[in-house]
Amino acid sequence: MSDTETTSSQWQVQDLYEIAKSQKELLKLILIQIIAAIIIRIIAYIGRNANLFLSILALLLFVTTLIIGVMLIIGVYKFAAALGKFPILCAILMIFPLISLITLLYLSSNANKVLQSNNIFVGLLGISNDDLEKLKSGIMPNDDTVPV
Repeated sequence: MSDTETTSSQWQVQDLYEIAKSQKELLKLILIQIIAAIIIRIIAYIGRNANLFLSILALLLFVTTLIIGVMLIIGVYKFAAALGKFPILCAILMIFPLISLITLLYLSSNANKVLQSNNIFVGLLGISNDDLEKLKSGIMPNDDTVPV
């Protein structure tokens, strides 16, 4: 689907669920990665005369951020596939630092347009868990009727 194809008639409830779920998962992973990076920096600052415990903790957090990075690449692939936006290219672009940020902003912006065009409220961390459950059940969050 192109950027202009974000009207509510273009998307099924299951498609909207996949988009919302993927966006929410990615946003959580990004938040965890940012928190882990901050903790690593704090440990590096505190532990200049590092003891063994701080060194091991920093190493574990570093490995955690690498694992989250791989999960982000897989998540971006699924997210782009749900949006119909070149999933393989988007996953490859996640390898490059600044380009990955631009890719995430592009995908998130498109997801927000699609969800908002279907009268679904999107907050800082995606749609609410209640709205996500309604979409999972095949019900649009803004009404309680089951789509035909």
